[in-house]
Amino acid sequence: DLHPDNLRYLFYAVTPAETTFANVEDIPDYQEIIAPWMLILTLVSLFCDRMNYAFNDSATSVISGSLYLLFKFSGSMISVYLYTIVYEAVHLVELDIYNPWIWVLCFFTQDLVYYLGHRAMHEWGIFWALHQMHHSSEYYNFSTAMRKGAFMELGTVGFNLLQCFFIPPQIFIPHRHLNFVAQFWLHNEYIPEIGPLEYIFCTPSNHRVHHGRNPYCIDRNYGGILIIWDRMFGTFAAERPDEKIVYG
Repeated sequence: DLHPDNLRYLFYAVTPAETTFANVEDIPDYQEIIAPWMLILTLVSLFCDRMNYAFNDSATSVISGSLYLLFKFSGSMISVYLYTIVYEAVHLVELDIYNPWIWVLCFFTQDLVYYLGHRAMHEWGIFWALHQMHHSSEYYNFSTAMRKGAFMELGTVGFNLLQCFFIPPQIFIPHRHLNFVAQFWLHNEYIPEIGPLEYIFCTPSNHRVHHGRNPYCIDRNYGGILIIWDRMFGTFAAERPDEKIVYG
């Protein structure tokens, strides 16, 4: 869907009311909704900055991203279906899905479990096998954001389930999708450090470090939306302006 209003999903610019649904079946797949815009933004970036793209590299990224969307049973849907089943079996409290504070709570818990799962995919060998495709490009651009292994999200399923003791699936599922798509814009070299926001949010600057293979970049900056987890747990590294980052 190329409606301009959908672009705001790339920045998590949504309200609790519009992303809360009574039934799990009614929740849209925000990754599919925003995918056409991701492709268009990638093409625009390619034509404006051809030196930062290579055809074979970008084609690999787009094709792998397409396969990722096609394999609905590969982590993405497993995470959704399994969460719903496990929640019904183990949840300890019945929280009001229409309470905006529950929505805000899940914003933080989903980002925390993403941090934990993302860190595991880098530091545990078997999970790295699922994730290394995303880091295989020697370029850093919007097409890199689409480069995903078809089964990559299997590495995060167990971490998502940590929320099922209290977060209803009607709240979890939208946050899971939005947390993912809102990382797309981080994959660029155009935006420099953005002041005090660097202390709270994941930005293109600190995510460039995450994709680097310079010694100081290895196993750093795992956050999805918030960089506070990296700062809290000792995995943060700031971009060094005097050292060019090498990707891949």
